[in-house]
Amino acid sequence: MLQREVGKAAHERFFIVLGLVPAVAFFVVVYASAMVHMGLYSLHAPDWSLVEFIQLARDRTLWHVLGYTFGLAGAVTALAILIGYPVAVAMLDASPGVRRLLTILLVVPLWTSTLVRSYAWMVVLGRQGVVNQLLLRADVISEPISLLYNRTAVIVGMVHVMLPYVVFPIYSVMRQIDLRLVKAARSLGAGPRTAFISIFLPLSLPGVFAGGVLVFVMSLGFWVTPTLLGGLRDTTYVMVIDNELSTMANFGTAAAMSIVLLVVTLLVLLLARRFVMFGGTAGGDTQQMRLLRFSRIVVAWIRVARRGIEVVRSTIDLPASHARARRWSAMDQPRPTLSWIVTIAAIVYLIGPILVLFPLSLSAAPFMQFPPSSYSLRWFERYLTGADWLDPTYVSFRVATISMLIAVPLGTLAALGIMRLRPRLKLALTAFVLSPLIVPPVVIAVGLYLEYGRLGMVGTITGLVFAHLILSVPFVIVVMLATLQSFDYSLEAAARSLGAGPLTALRRVVLPLIWPGVLTATFFAFLTSFDEVVLSTFLSGTDATTLPKRLLDAARSEFQPTIASVSVLLILLSFVVVSAIDIVQRSYARRRVARPAQQVVAAA
Repeated sequence: MLQREVGKAAHERFFIVLGLVPAVAFFVVVYASAMVHMGLYSLHAPDWSLVEFIQLARDRTLWHVLGYTFGLAGAVTALAILIGYPVAVAMLDASPGVRRLLTILLVVPLWTSTLVRSYAWMVVLGRQGVVNQLLLRADVISEPISLLYNRTAVIVGMVHVMLPYVVFPIYSVMRQIDLRLVKAARSLGAGPRTAFISIFLPLSLPGVFAGGVLVFVMSLGFWVTPTLLGGLRDTTYVMVIDNELSTMANFGTAAAMSIVLLVVTLLVLLLARRFVMFGGTAGGDTQQMRLLRFSRIVVAWIRVARRGIEVVRSTIDLPASHARARRWSAMDQPRPTLSWIVTIAAIVYLIGPILVLFPLSLSAAPFMQFPPSSYSLRWFERYLTGADWLDPTYVSFRVATISMLIAVPLGTLAALGIMRLRPRLKLALTAFVLSPLIVPPVVIAVGLYLEYGRLGMVGTITGLVFAHLILSVPFVIVVMLATLQSFDYSLEAAARSLGAGPLTALRRVVLPLIWPGVLTATFFAFLTSFDEVVLSTFLSGTDATTLPKRLLDAARSEFQPTIASVSVLLILLSFVVVSAIDIVQRSYARRRVARPAQQVVAAA
């Protein structure tokens, strides 16, 4: 028995060392060292000075920009929650087939490049765009109006990107709510709205908070959409960092501003963890009790608002019987409810701008015109025959392929090692390797730019691969951790008891059983690298321009239908990848009852 326990411990140590050492070493050498170097740069090491931070604190304009960024993030978060909550309710109420369709319609925009979606809104809101054309044909306006390059356009574009990040956390929490509590409230005389406000809404607030914090943090460091859709008065904090680094060459100021943004992001996450999302106990006051009290406050304000509405109704002599009948009809009659109306509008809002690019890519006009007066493949031909587009495409495919081939084994082995760690160490190490998903990409880009400048790696394929690995490896780890949650480790133990070595058990038992997750992680790793725009823009220089960077430069200056053609190809690539992932997962679900015992015997 003792020998068996010793062998099991040695087997676990083998996987921990094999899996974690390469991944942790990479993140320490590339990611953590870049962050540390950026901090030292902001302090003017080795002279050690706080002059950069003092100047930032005295700059009133910068404080105004930071306040605007916080206000923008708050507005985007609030709108995303207001739209996303009814969508999550509709998904919970839908049949399995409809729910699956809604999930796909939400996931496809999520895996469509942020740059492409922002460009789609440039087409929709432009002077010759869809909205202006509809208003002109409806005789609402006599000439095109300016809908682009203002705060409204930025909010519309950012909510479009952030909406799925709110819907899924809310829906995930809603699925765990015991709906019998709502039925019990109804059986005790509570009306539909009272039962919803008093029971269902408070229980779903953790999902609202989780999605809201995620969107708020991501919005603080958002760069692409404000750059393309905002005007001169809509400069965000991240845009100022970009200007200081790429235009003014004030590397110390850019580093200090990046440190400030990183600290602000971490403070938001810590406050959310302490008071809302994950907090444990503090002075005998549990997180659940704090959440319950907050829920009661929300419910009280909702009831106050309802009473205010009733007072307004009474002042305009609306018959009470008619009001009650209308509320009863709205809640109980078999007709589209508010959640489904919002859901349909949200799907049109998410998918519509993307679909607009397809006819535009076939336009024969030499400029953006919607709807096209005639159709042609000239812009696809322009893309497929122009070296200024094909060369960046080749660079993107090369970088994405190399990143994928490195990220998949690195992330898979790291996930296998993490699953064998003790809980506290597992939590700390997982937080470290997944932190690039939370840290604003511009902060990572600035840190790598300063590090690469010292090493001469700006504008190199190697530099881009390392940068993309910082983002793609965490995605692989997330996918593999989710896959390993349902893995039966007794099969691996059985193979070991029959004499199989650690590598043999990994190759003959573990990998064949988790291959759908590995394949899914492969697709995600490739698409994450191929669509990455922020790190590529900062680090590609002039010698290693990627396709997203070329597309961003064209959207800023050219605004020709070639951009629509390239965007359509990127959309199709994302659709193919998401479809492949779906096919793999469905195939694995059908074949899940395969014979794992035979694999154990074969491994031995």
